[in-house]
This record gives sequence, C-alpha cells and structure tokens, in this order.
Amino acid sequence: MTYRHLTKEEINTLLSQNCFADNWTGITVKEGFSTENIINTRFEGNIKLGIYSGTIEVEKNISRTCGIYNSFISNCEISDYVYISEVKNLSNYIIEGNVVISNVGSMALKGESAFGNGIEIEVLNEGGGRELPIFDRLSSQIGYLTVLYRHDKAFTDKILGLIKDYCESKRSTRGWYKQAQGFRIHSLFAMLLSVVMLLFREPVSLKKGPSGVVKKHPYLLAWGLLRKSLSSCPDQLLKEE
Repeated sequence: MTYRHLTKEEINTLLSQNCFADNWTGITVKEGFSTENIINTRFEGNIKLGIYSGTIEVEKNISRTCGIYNSFISNCEISDYVYISEVKNLSNYIIEGNVVISNVGSMALKGESAFGNGIEIEVLNEGGGRELPIFDRLSSQIGYLTVLYRHDKAFTDKILGLIKDYCESKRSTRGWYKQAQGFRIHSLFAMLLSVVMLLFREPVSLKKGPSGVVKKHPYLLAWGLLRKSLSSCPDQLLKEE
C-alpha cells in the first residue's frame, strides 16, 4: 500500500482547520486522502492516515460523516472510513476500516503488552496451586485439563508451556482494532477505562476482534476490567440490544 507525505497545501489547510503536528513530515497519507474531514486534531509521532469520505453508522439509524474530530493522535495508523471524535488520547494503535471511537478519555498503549493473555486467576482452590492462565482461546476443556490434572506434572508442564508460548506470541507494542462491520466504542466504556487506569496506575491495553459493540453493559464492562482485553467475531457479536 502506497503512502505519501502531505503537500504544503494540505498542511496549510489542516492548520486552518485547527489541526497541529509536532512534525508534519511524520504524517503520511494514502493516495486519495483529503483534509476535509480532519478538524481540531493534534498529531504526534509517526502517523498514517487513510481516506475519510462518506458516512458511517454510529448508532442504529444514526450516521456521521467519516473523519477525525477534536482528538489527540500519537503514533497511530488509521485506515479508511472511520469516525474518531472527542478522543483525548489515542496512542500506539492500528485502527482498521469501519470503526467508530467517540467520547473516549484515553486509549493508550505504553510499552509492550500481551493484552490480558497470560494473567493467572485462582480457581477451585483459593489457597493456590491450581492457577489458570487466561488467554483469548481459553475453552472450558482447556481450563478443566489445566486445573484438575495437576497430579500429572509432565502433562501440566506441557500444557502450561504451550499456553505460555501462545501468550508470548501475542505481545506487541501496538494495540489493534481489526477491520469491522460495526465495531463501536462509546463513552461509558471509556469512562470505565479511565477508572481502571487510575486504580492500576498503568495503561489499559485492548485488542479488539473484527466485530463488536461496547456500550453500557455492566457485566461486559466488569469483564473488561478484569482482563483488560476484548475479543469478538461476527458470529459472537459483543452487543447490547
């Protein structure tokens, strides 16, 4: 995919639309890029921008013009036909096409993260010794074998080793919102993330699957608080009707 630097005219247009950058040469754009729908946004670091024409549905029967508005963007790749509005800090993420992110306080990945993969929880025995490492492909069968077969040390070491290797393979210095037909993040979820960041004094790392709607669902939010990770797919849509 070919990217180019901004022209002088495009930079002047962005400045007139109250957009700023610490280094304009750090911003590259796709062929077909237009400055029209980028307003009141600050960019820092290395930025890749796509095409933001047309509209996108942000709520049922409610659409907005694609673009980036009133936001702070740092070291991100933002693909085509997205709507990003009122995001106070979006740092170190790859945003694929057809994604909506609005009214978010901070979504920043600092350093390396496994996005919740590998976190151990105590199950069955509260005294410890049967910890279960959670990961995005954990099933009830794997959980059963991992927790209840501790008497078979060779087997347990093997399965825990496989899980550890998988979790390590998920480590990255960038979060990723995969291309979605309808991935949406709205303000109430963002408010919880802000609380999590205050409680844990560390960045909240999220990795999203290809479909999902996150909006004011208390159980889903609590799950996100625990794992700091959400995954979804088209046949298992994270959604509140």
